[in-house]
Amino acid sequence: MKKIAGVLSTFVLAMVLAFPLAAQAKDNLGTITGSLTSIDPKGMYITVQLNRSTNQTFYINSNTVYRKNSGVVDISEMYVGDVVSLTLASPSSSLVTSLTIQSVGTQVENIYRGTITAVNSATNRLTVRNEQPLEDWEFGFRVNAKQTTTNFQSRTPIYVGNKKVAKTALKKYINSDVYYVTTKQFGKEVIQQMIVRENNERTYYEPMLAVDTRYKFMDLANVGRMYFHDGSILVRNGRLIKPTGLTVANQAYVVTDGHTRNNFVHVAQVMHDSFTSANFAGHELYYGKIEQVSDNYLMEVTDAVKYDRNRWTFTDDDVFSYSNSTVAKVDLDAQIISLKAEMDLFNYEGDYAYFYVKDGHVQALQIIDQADHLSTVTAVGRVSDVNLNLGQLTLKDVAQWRASGFVQSGRLVDMTIDRALIIKGGKVIEASQLKMHDRIVVIYDDALQAAILLVD
Repeated sequence: MKKIAGVLSTFVLAMVLAFPLAAQAKDNLGTITGSLTSIDPKGMYITVQLNRSTNQTFYINSNTVYRKNSGVVDISEMYVGDVVSLTLASPSSSLVTSLTIQSVGTQVENIYRGTITAVNSATNRLTVRNEQPLEDWEFGFRVNAKQTTTNFQSRTPIYVGNKKVAKTALKKYINSDVYYVTTKQFGKEVIQQMIVRENNERTYYEPMLAVDTRYKFMDLANVGRMYFHDGSILVRNGRLIKPTGLTVANQAYVVTDGHTRNNFVHVAQVMHDSFTSANFAGHELYYGKIEQVSDNYLMEVTDAVKYDRNRWTFTDDDVFSYSNSTVAKVDLDAQIISLKAEMDLFNYEGDYAYFYVKDGHVQALQIIDQADHLSTVTAVGRVSDVNLNLGQLTLKDVAQWRASGFVQSGRLVDMTIDRALIIKGGKVIEASQLKMHDRIVVIYDDALQAAILLVD
């Protein structure tokens, strides 16, 4: 048996050295504000757009403090597109000591396809027929039988093919198909971008192997190279992003325009990054046996597997710290009972559990019923419905992990979540706190019983 006392010396924090900046900070206190354009998947650095033409790399580590809405939050609260204010170790350093999320990026309400029937350029109103939201990785599952009118703004970029046009030119394209992305403003949807299709639509759902933001192309695994343009609708993590936000993407749903070939990408929606998302940097999932719980807030976990690259893989036995803040639960006879970590965990030595670990500390654990087994199915999607009375969840835009990639899977209907461990922002939440359109990573079994829900 591994001796817990022998690992105390391994809990040593590494100091990260500061790096010189190519440009001076904007004030003498070493503070910089800009738009977040990329996050390293391992949580080592970020890229911030300081102005129209300048992107700067800054380094983060386990000591970086994240703030939002006047409170301290987790790295999982930070997304590409957010406006952030960075406090640096010094004006000449690129090491971030504190990061404040000043405003979130442009959050997408819906992406639609429709046929233009009328345009009022004086009042900025677009009317279409056959409006279809992009749902479950396809247009056309839900078609509005009535004509719909949506407002846009004078600054809303409007493209025909890959060419930008004035809003007054839209009247020339009555009966043409148009793609548009909306956000919610004061309870109503408002168009943020729109693109009139010139030729024929083709759609693909493939791994994205490379992105070149200078020459504006992306390489898909099977189709190959495709070019996007300045008006392309690019979405990731439910937010509109700049092309630099695609550079660490994986699977994508792509809509193209062309006569006999793919001339341009009009829409690219990056599929959920799952647990490989940069927002989960430093977070780990384990399943194993509680071998020993010590008086000095350490526990040994044996017969363990670690959740890595969307599947469980064998890993070495390990020792984690826990605390009075650790959320501990046990599944007894299909009922979830809360425990006091500092008092009760000793009673469960020998039992198996799921462990949610951040930087070596057990944030949460759930001891499973002895009759249950490890849940092995992984899927990602967005919340479509939550039935608290029945303890069930329905997900849309679902993709399921199979072998080496995510596969479109339509919807997961009436998944049981009453015994699931639900995590958001590094903390345990209740099912009642789930919101419509929340992005979810779920680990479940063949009976659609969820074990873990990660809310991104």
